[in-house]
Amino acid sequence: MPEIDTEAIRASHQRKIKPGLEYNKYFPAAEGITGILKRNGSVRDTVQLMGEIVKVTLNDTRKIAEILKGDNLHETCSNIWNFIYTYIQYELDAPGREQLRRPARLFADRKGDCDCFSLFISSTLTNLNIPHFLRVTKYNAGWQHVYVIVPTSKQDGNKQNYITIDAVLDQYNYEKPFTDKFDYNIEIH
Repeated sequence: MPEIDTEAIRASHQRKIKPGLEYNKYFPAAEGITGILKRNGSVRDTVQLMGEIVKVTLNDTRKIAEILKGDNLHETCSNIWNFIYTYIQYELDAPGREQLRRPARLFADRKGDCDCFSLFISSTLTNLNIPHFLRVTKYNAGWQHVYVIVPTSKQDGNKQNYITIDAVLDQYNYEKPFTDKFDYNIEIH
């Protein structure tokens, strides 16, 4: 995302990820290279582009979505978070380069940043027809982070009426306190 303060949100440590080779069969071949966004794009431009990428990458996560589907919404979201946290390393893009990896490329590379994680999560949730949106947050200066929010009902016992899927952080369903936010709805087909 443009204008990121890379010190604001990052994993607390480099995790030791598992190879996950048994999951390769659930992804199409990762073709090409990782795309680089246009220079000087706004954060809103980036998030809108992410929404467009989700629509064209549904085939990337169609098979893995069925594997990660749980018995209920919370289990499904937890499965998705655990999959990324376990098999994909968090790694910032190089300074001056904003990359958006499609889900198949993210899994093949086994590394990516918050927007790549969010693309994977959003594509998977869209395949499962689960409503969600992207949340972009600001901490002290500038828009710095993006992750996925899944609305829930009050009847399911969740205090905050949503589930946070942010695999950058070391805890499932945790949202780091922010100073400002905006949400971008992802259309479900």
